[in-house]
Amino acid sequence: MKPIVILTVMAAIIVAGCTGSQGPGPNTVKMKEVKFNPDSIVIKAGETVTWVNEDPVEHQVKVGNDMSPRLREGQSWSKTFNTPGEFDITCTLHAQMLGRVKVTT
Repeated sequence: MKPIVILTVMAAIIVAGCTGSQGPGPNTVKMKEVKFNPDSIVIKAGETVTWVNEDPVEHQVKVGNDMSPRLREGQSWSKTFNTPGEFDITCTLHAQMLGRVKVTT
């Protein structure tokens, strides 16, 4: 009887670990503690990166000539990168916030 109970509990734990809410996607950059996290990300051409503000202060993401609106806590902005290369990321409101997106083929 004990092995059946143990197997049932183990199966329930495994199923619970495979379901539930999903966290941020793999191409998500958090803005927290006035930093980009991660500060460097590698993606393939055609993929999108989403920046999410988790700070109580506003941020404004700049990638080349593209710029997000001012993002309040909880807001996000996304950009699709179609061209391979390396792109510097900055926050126009906080000069110390620097990041990079590397786009591969």
